[in-house]
Amino acid sequence: LFRAFNITSEYKLQAAKDLFILPHTAMGVCLEVMFIFALCMGNRGLYEHSKILLPMTAIFAIHILPVAGGIPDTLTGLPVNQVLVALLLLATATGAFGMYRDYNANGGEPPTRQRAGRLLFWSWITISVLVNLAPIGEWGMLLTSWNSKASPDVPNPLSGRDFYSKLNCPWLGRIGAMFALFNIFMYAFDVYAEERGARWRSPFSRDGPALWQLARMPYPNVDNNFYQMPERWLEATGECFVLCIGVSWLVTAMFNPGIFRDNILRSIVGYNNLCVGFDSVPARYVAMPLLVMQAVLAARYSYLDTIRLKATRSYLTWWQFQLGYWANTIFAVWMACFPMLLVITAEFDSWMSTKIHLFLFMATLFIMWMMLAGNVIEAPELEFGTKVWFGLFTFHTFMLPVVGTIDVLSFHPELTPDQIPSIRYEYPHPPIPWPVVAYLDYGLFMLLMLTVVFLPEAPPVETRMKVDMNTTFGKIISQEEVEESDSSASGDYKLAVCGYDDDDDDD
Repeated sequence: LFRAFNITSEYKLQAAKDLFILPHTAMGVCLEVMFIFALCMGNRGLYEHSKILLPMTAIFAIHILPVAGGIPDTLTGLPVNQVLVALLLLATATGAFGMYRDYNANGGEPPTRQRAGRLLFWSWITISVLVNLAPIGEWGMLLTSWNSKASPDVPNPLSGRDFYSKLNCPWLGRIGAMFALFNIFMYAFDVYAEERGARWRSPFSRDGPALWQLARMPYPNVDNNFYQMPERWLEATGECFVLCIGVSWLVTAMFNPGIFRDNILRSIVGYNNLCVGFDSVPARYVAMPLLVMQAVLAARYSYLDTIRLKATRSYLTWWQFQLGYWANTIFAVWMACFPMLLVITAEFDSWMSTKIHLFLFMATLFIMWMMLAGNVIEAPELEFGTKVWFGLFTFHTFMLPVVGTIDVLSFHPELTPDQIPSIRYEYPHPPIPWPVVAYLDYGLFMLLMLTVVFLPEAPPVETRMKVDMNTTFGKIISQEEVEESDSSASGDYKLAVCGYDDDDDDD
């Protein structure tokens, strides 16, 4: 307000900006987005969406408690914020009880498009009113003090003395805000998947995350046919990478926060990209096993998708099959090498290592694009949403390496590698404005997370496993060699038989 209209308010913030204001605002925005979706859809499906709204509302309310004695309490002399928090928690508990009643009324999870019960419906109304009271009150305070002569450079006398300021961990709040906004971004596509009637594609599927689904039944039942969806393993691969980023950034924020201001990637491109969170110790020790697990999941996806590719070969052209086959193979091998990014790191002390790190990351983008392009090209028909998503993904995939390469090649070309550390504390001045590169970088990451939502329809892989206790692998090989010799002598081809009876040997 001061910069735009040269006015200030006498009511100034006294809570920590990074640990309170930022995550508090992010969660408020997320709740508002959910209310907007609810207004558009009515009370159909509120049971499913309450699984996100109610926990976030509870966290939103509890987050206020340590700084509840703020400006509203000071102005009124009453516990305004404390009452607001209590009402929010009461409305959340009422909503949870409403979900419990709906569950019992249906004898289990209700259909995803079923109308919510009255108790759950009114808990949503109550929460939306309570959440919107705060910004209305804040704008009211600003309007009543618009002609204040308060100086913008003088902070609130209580500033820096609150609970969150004393924690002295500002990056923790920023990560929390990013996590909340990421969740609401994915929630929007949860609604999209639900409207398509493909709830299994939702990032908030009723069955839980893909990692959880795979962990619940890691080994199939013998002698039973079961269906395996390669897309589920691809989804688990993405979830593992998100988990790696989230945990690594949290560990870095707690134990090595200085790296966010002093790293060579920020000096080159002007902002902190995702790699910064796990490029340094101790986060690197946490990230490595998660990236190895990601490689295993990616290899399993490639294996199952290639089996499906071979099974549908008669429906594909030669070049469609070859693209899918080699894209899957290269993707599996490359993901096994991807953890090397934590070995060849970006550092001021090694300019060569930094360039290799960046170019390996760029190569990963093309390989992932090639793998997804194989799935898109194989499809007999594409929905409009898939076309838009893949078009945007292609644009970001090819533009990010272009602007990234320009920034790398333009980074102090006049200096030798030994002189690079001398400019580590200079303010970054990349040739490409950092918001452009950040948009392409984080935008590509977001589009990658939507892969399963927009991948074309494809059949599952039906599998049946059987163990024959009357034979061994050695017997099978021996029998195959005998039959191959017999067929060669007779000129006829015979199918291999897995095992034979011991009684035949006695005869």
